[in-house]
Amino acid sequence: MNKDKLIRFLNNKASVGEKQEVSQWLEKPKAQQKLDALMEKTWEESEISDSKEDKERILDNIHKKIRKENERPLQNKGKKLWWPSLKIAASVLLIGLITFAVYRQVYHLDVPEVKEELIVYTREAKSGQKLKLRLPDQTFVILNANSSLSYSSEFGKEIREVSLKGEAFFEVASDKEHPFKVRTENLVTTALGTAFNTSSRDGDVKVALTEGKVKVEQLGPSNGDNEVLLVPGQMASFTSEENYMLQVETFEPLKVTAWKEGRIRFQSKKLKDVIENLEQWYSIDIELGKGVKASRKVSGLFDNESLENILNGLSFSLGIKYEIKENKVIINT
Repeated sequence: MNKDKLIRFLNNKASVGEKQEVSQWLEKPKAQQKLDALMEKTWEESEISDSKEDKERILDNIHKKIRKENERPLQNKGKKLWWPSLKIAASVLLIGLITFAVYRQVYHLDVPEVKEELIVYTREAKSGQKLKLRLPDQTFVILNANSSLSYSSEFGKEIREVSLKGEAFFEVASDKEHPFKVRTENLVTTALGTAFNTSSRDGDVKVALTEGKVKVEQLGPSNGDNEVLLVPGQMASFTSEENYMLQVETFEPLKVTAWKEGRIRFQSKKLKDVIENLEQWYSIDIELGKGVKASRKVSGLFDNESLENILNGLSFSLGIKYEIKENKVIINT
């Protein structure tokens, strides 16, 4: 007999045809034994099957109820009509299951696991700042200016995943069973034990590997490979200028990661890009006056220099002048 059909019959939800089919089956020899086996199997599959004594006690009550019904006078003398009491038996089973579940809850026999509330932690380096921090798994992170790093209270338990806005350098603590992941706007970078620099600004993402090995995956549709493996000295980039395709190229570590040592390095970089870097680095507004070509290329390495020293260097190499007014710099020819 189909289990679902029998359950519908016991709950008075079976169709007319199903009721006739079950009624005919219940008249057959050994139908009661098969029903008992079905009840036991259902019990074993339930979430509260850990108490054999309670299972036997409830099933014993069911049989007592059935015997009691069979001992009543019957209209059809000589015929033991036992199966109508199955509805009573089903009710007893249902009540028994509910009672047992409540009993265990009240007396803490089986307290369900209470999930902790998920908390998201965010660390931020504001304009002109750099922030060094140690994650719960001992991964070391340096956040560049105008950057933020977020991770949940589950970090370090089953997952090691952080979300980055801006730029950061990671020295990842080794844990082969729990890969470390950095999620940016368009990419996910996965590493085991390694060191790499990640930058995500205005939809342009770059991942530069200095040690170990990382996998960089592109999120969403791709016009090319949506996954690349990097070795030290390689950088994966994802920009709108390249039709949102993953590109792999070599890079100079000193140029890419100089910021974390307090150094600013420009190598054939446009003046407008240099200005943007200086604004973030020193938390100041810089305005280019009329006549100053923003496309001019700039090269130079400044090691923990003050803004004024850098501006003096730019003035000398580009033949420009600057003026500082409170929290603003104006550059003219």
